[in-house]
Amino acid sequence: MNKKSLIGNFLLILAAFIWGCAFVAQSIGMDFVRPFTFNGIRSLLAGIVLLTVIFIFEQIQKKKVLSKILKLIQLRLLLQKQMMI
Repeated sequence: MNKKSLIGNFLLILAAFIWGCAFVAQSIGMDFVRPFTFNGIRSLLAGIVLLTVIFIFEQIQKKKVLSKILKLIQLRLLLQKQMMI
């Protein structure tokens, strides 16, 4: 098996595990709170997780962009130095 196939299989198993755990959590959670409250809390938690993931990915993207900008500045300085010689 190649690497992409293994990653795909792992992600499928992970999705099935999360789905199964969510079903059990919903079944237990409905014994303690009303349906609208449960869905509201679930949506709030999902929003917090999503905003955290977006923030992390933006920070990673900024680092990549800054890295590229620094490399371009270094290249420009190197070429400028070579032109002076």
